[in-house]
Amino acid sequence: MRHRLSLAAIMFAAASNSAFAGVVITSTQVNLASQEASPISGFVEADRLKIVTPGNTVIFRGDLQRTWVIGTAASTYVEITPEVVTAFAARLAAAQTPGSAEQAKLQERLAKLPPQQRAIAEQQLRGLGAGAAAAQQVAYAKTGQAKAVSAWQCEVYGKSVSGQKQEELCIVPISTVGLTDADFRVLDMFAAFMGPLATSPMAPRADYFNWADMNKAIGFSGIPLEATLLSDGRPALHDTMQKIERVDIPADTFDLPAGLTKRELTGLR
Repeated sequence: MRHRLSLAAIMFAAASNSAFAGVVITSTQVNLASQEASPISGFVEADRLKIVTPGNTVIFRGDLQRTWVIGTAASTYVEITPEVVTAFAARLAAAQTPGSAEQAKLQERLAKLPPQQRAIAEQQLRGLGAGAAAAQQVAYAKTGQAKAVSAWQCEVYGKSVSGQKQEELCIVPISTVGLTDADFRVLDMFAAFMGPLATSPMAPRADYFNWADMNKAIGFSGIPLEATLLSDGRPALHDTMQKIERVDIPADTFDLPAGLTKRELTGLR
């Protein structure tokens, strides 16, 4: 199934203040239905971001105003520019219009997805629809539980959207892991660039777009060390941070690899 990009994975890849050094992180994501475990790696510098999963790779270049989504199996990529985002926003609005051709196409695509993936995509679509009509009510509530993840002790929070519980996260203050708000500048850049694509079902799930909103809700700048995504109230995906390394990242890490075939972003899938 499609892999999601966890908040823990991205934020632990926060850029360092050095012009050359960055942070490389590794995390593990488990599909709880199949018990399939997959590695996820993140590389971040001040204005660029790269996330690698078994299914795809996402590269954001703030300096170029480009995002590339690379399909590993098919050796293809999609290039997202500000113009693409604007066009996508129009299609998204049409897909939320009852009886529209875009909505019919979207439902056809959803019908072809495996049940668990379809449930997650439909959950995201419900959120998009609610957001189009009015601001969603997102709440984070302490469960009273605490646990140890890697080298740190974190507190468990339940995340609910419009009253529906969607996720459990084990969160620590960013200072606990030696990072600051300034390390996460690229997250704001990426979220602003992607616009409506940030929460689209066509993209891997991306909690990190809501990092600022999470901080406001919990009352401090935090980092989830562990996250469990719920689907229809049941645990579906589980992410755990494994390692953080501050290293010099080669400049070509954030380049588009040669030999790929470009394809167009054609739908909301």
